[in-house]
Amino acid sequence: DVVDRLVDVWNQAHHQKAAALYHPQALLVAPGRTYQGRQEIETWYLIWFQTIVPGARFQIVEKRKDGGRVYLRWQGRMPDGRELRGEDTLTVRDGQITYHYMHYSQV
Repeated sequence: DVVDRLVDVWNQAHHQKAAALYHPQALLVAPGRTYQGRQEIETWYLIWFQTIVPGARFQIVEKRKDGGRVYLRWQGRMPDGRELRGEDTLTVRDGQITYHYMHYSQV
């Protein structure tokens, strides 16, 4: 599904492929800022992959679906061994992400 594909794309660190999974008017609420539309979301992923989580590897810890809403727990590991843990909420419609609340922290 689209959420599995999103995490796969995170592991490729490909900002354009990540943004393509979102609806053209999607909303991404990331730490510190909200991004509206694919272009802004693509910019967020470019920054995230290059400066915040460069080289990180991600995996799904838990995924629960409730209608069109998906609750995702994930973890990531940076090349230097630091770990990230995330708990996201996404809304999916017609195979596209329309809303994504992203929350993560370094542990």
